[in-house]
Amino acid sequence: MSELVSVLMPIAPRSAWLGQAVSSLIAQTHQDWLLVAVLDGECDQNRAVLQQPQLSGRIRVKVVPPGSGVARALNTGLEASSTELVARFDSDDICEPERLRTQIAEMRARPELVVLGSSAAVIDERGRKIGMLSVPVGPERVRRQLLWRNAVIHPSAVLRREQVLRAGGYDPTFVRAQDYELWLRMSRRGLLDNLASPLLRYRRHSQQHSRPITEPAETMQLRLARRRAAGSHPGRVALSDARHFAWLTVQHVKAWQRG
Repeated sequence: MSELVSVLMPIAPRSAWLGQAVSSLIAQTHQDWLLVAVLDGECDQNRAVLQQPQLSGRIRVKVVPPGSGVARALNTGLEASSTELVARFDSDDICEPERLRTQIAEMRARPELVVLGSSAAVIDERGRKIGMLSVPVGPERVRRQLLWRNAVIHPSAVLRREQVLRAGGYDPTFVRAQDYELWLRMSRRGLLDNLASPLLRYRRHSQQHSRPITEPAETMQLRLARRRAAGSHPGRVALSDARHFAWLTVQHVKAWQRG
């Protein structure tokens, strides 16, 4: 059965690969989608891509003030969406043709899922494959790994919109780890899982938003989110703290290596 799905895409100014991302959406085998594009300020270059004829009647554009942050852009897009399922997608990545069809079918078959991601192929600035991002598969494995690290690739995820809104949406105080913190909250509302098939081509480039997470306010909030996800038993809380400080050490090492 065909089903309308919202594709939520925050777009930075002068997005170099926006045209490729949109083309991969147009090429989906599941064609009942609405692109919810959230612009970080007005940009003629981005507008030109979004005004192509293939998107006519299939796009909703919102604009947030420049520098509002990814979390606020995503919350704006969630509010502008009107479908049960929302697929996250970034303007520098590429969807495989079967992505929407595969994930929608899985979410339909498993109503207990609130978030469903997938593995991803890693590509460089020219679109050449340079690696793979593997993810844990199975709700229990995902739940356990979430207490250590982010276990769902954000732009690969399909979300149940109402459940995300009930959880409070993305926390705008997070600059980088807004997805990880949301997954920890969502794990208390339902199951999270991944598909082993790489349904996304994830681009790594020099302008990427992702960076090691070392900001004290963010890391403290992540520690609390991990504790809540782990449960109230004292032993689980202690284990959660141990995992958190091990993760934090890795983040500082990555930051030091970046210089």
